Amino acid sequence: MKLIPCAAAAALILSATLASAASAQDDTAPEARVSYADLNLNSDAGLKALNHRINAAIRVVCGDGRFGPAPLAEQAARNRCSAAARQSADSDLASVLARAKDGTAVAQAGLAVVRQ
Repeated sequence: MKLIPCAAAAALILSATLASAASAQDDTAPEARVSYADLNLNSDAGLKALNHRINAAIRVVCGDGRFGPAPLAEQAARNRCSAAARQSADSDLASVLARAKDGTAVAQAGLAVVRQ
């Protein structure tokens, strides 16, 4: 049963990596796409899973500080990035949840988490 979350995490990391590589070439902000096509957003479990995916995407795009202490300026930049990315994702999430609640079909079942 853990294959699906692991596969989703791997796909998320891959898409973030590809987006980061592409941004290095065209000078745009790194971005990760977060899919919710497989989730029931009208359930608590679906919302929890989507928020977990969004948080994982934010860590991929903005950095997660796992490699030991960083200089304060780097920590502050990561915190600003995380806050801005979360705010952007929450804005998109609000409209997605409104459409899910209304039963409106969602053509694009993904959110973008962008480094700002």
